[in-house]
Amino acid sequence: MNDLANVKDVYNELKEGKNIIILDVRTEDEYDSGHIKNSILLPLNHLKEKATEIIQNKNAIINTICRSGGRSAMARSVLEDMGYTNVRSIAGGILKWQEQGLPVES
Repeated sequence: MNDLANVKDVYNELKEGKNIIILDVRTEDEYDSGHIKNSILLPLNHLKEKATEIIQNKNAIINTICRSGGRSAMARSVLEDMGYTNVRSIAGGILKWQEQGLPVES
């Protein structure tokens, strides 16, 4: 699986009803200001201790997202080190998502 995911590809996968997880690794305040519908908030600083509790299936397709891509790339690496096998970082983060006119909720 490619390490990076394009925002439009992820949006289309969601629209098609694909069984993917959007894992938002920003802070709660950032998440509350606008996030992808049905995404799961798990801030990067809590990822190691809470990931296995929140996502039990290590083969789930996980797309990490943050503000611009830095934290989500780190989260992808952490999850892979924890044994998750299908993790992608959404390139450009929520900024790119919104720049492309894709929907968010707050």
